[in-house]
Amino acid sequence: MRERLTGPCYWNILWLFLYFAGIGFFLIFTPKYNDDHWFLSEMGDWFLNRDVFYITDGVNPFEKGMPWQEIIETIHYHYACDNARIGNMVVMPFLIMPKWIGSSICCLAWIYAVLQCLALAKIDYKKSPLLPIAIGLWYFGVPWQNHMGGLVFQFNYLIPSAIGIYIVRKLNTWTAKKSRLQCLEIFLLSVILGAWHEGFALPIIAGIVMVMICYKQSRNRLYCIAFAGMLAGVSLIVLAPSFSVRTGQLNLYYMASLWDMVKRFGKITLYYHSLILVLIFLEIVLYRVRGSIVFRNNRLLLFITASAIASIFVSFATTGSERSGWWCDLIVPVGILISLREVGWPGKKYSLIGITVCVVIGCLSIFSLLLTDYYTVRNVRECRKVISECIKTNKFQVYNDWFVRFDAPLAWFTKIDRYLRGWQYLLPPCSHNKYGIINNTGYINIVPESLRDITVDSGTELVGE
Repeated sequence: MRERLTGPCYWNILWLFLYFAGIGFFLIFTPKYNDDHWFLSEMGDWFLNRDVFYITDGVNPFEKGMPWQEIIETIHYHYACDNARIGNMVVMPFLIMPKWIGSSICCLAWIYAVLQCLALAKIDYKKSPLLPIAIGLWYFGVPWQNHMGGLVFQFNYLIPSAIGIYIVRKLNTWTAKKSRLQCLEIFLLSVILGAWHEGFALPIIAGIVMVMICYKQSRNRLYCIAFAGMLAGVSLIVLAPSFSVRTGQLNLYYMASLWDMVKRFGKITLYYHSLILVLIFLEIVLYRVRGSIVFRNNRLLLFITASAIASIFVSFATTGSERSGWWCDLIVPVGILISLREVGWPGKKYSLIGITVCVVIGCLSIFSLLLTDYYTVRNVRECRKVISECIKTNKFQVYNDWFVRFDAPLAWFTKIDRYLRGWQYLLPPCSHNKYGIINNTGYINIVPESLRDITVDSGTELVGE
């Protein structure tokens, strides 16, 4: 019993539990905000007629029903003017319900994606000393701060993470004995992934093409099926009217010169997806230590590198935001773990150096997550006060000791949403027409509580001019 409680299995399970619990708390308990409120902008009257003033609480659809007409109109608007991703359609009923329902599904999808990534890297999560490093990679490397507390974003990025990793695992374990039913499964999932989010499908397509070019055994039926399915899914997005609207809104200032394009690509890589540089460095080390035989026998490393670089190109060609390169940040840790395992560091068992490195990385990740959850609780409490006062005063200026990233301790690392203008759609339902509130900035102006009683005459006059 003592050996079980002090062995690597116990500690690894503890690391995983703390990581999933910390991420899950953030995903589930963060209120609806940002795009959540935008997607619900047509349903304010429906909520208010059911005495719902704080839409994070949602409604019980079996008691209150569902605003299907408003949902259809919202889906049609986004299909025509925003984007035609499946995720933006599927999320609509979950936005009506309490947030914890949809976020719990997304949390389970993320847990599945991480566990499948560990399996893809052939990491034994019960015993491997690489596990705390993996947790650090998927905590510090993934752009959680890019509004992942919102339900719309969770549906758009966490669910396709699970689907994408599932497809990659199936491709990596392909044998000639795959049945027609399994091929049909991969095709349907590939179409869904392509139509769910192009930022996942396009990089995977690039990885598939590169692997098929370099590895003869990959020129098989399953790879072709996955390629065709994702291409078909992405086509559904591209052919929708919203695609031309979105592309027309892109700022292509970086196309002015080759140097501007290089600067933009370098900035996106260094600022948002620098783990790709770590992977490339480790692959160089691996080549020097083991030679080319490692790459000849491991097509997965080539797929990971190619798809990750393609993901950065997707971000480069679109918005340039952190989350647009999400696939890169999800798959690169798998390549890093494979490279470390192949190099033989830190070994199959915990060593003194391995323990030191893992404890430092693991503790930093978990401690930062605990701070995240603390500030999530704090802002959740204040969020209700802000909405309540906004409705009560009919004003978009609210006095509240709101927490922003400038108040955060250094150990937080601002990895989870920084709450600075990230709450720009933190609004009461139907605030624009029901309450007659006019606000051109699109977000509530939150003023520190200490300034509530300050007036033009409340200062102290200084001597002189």
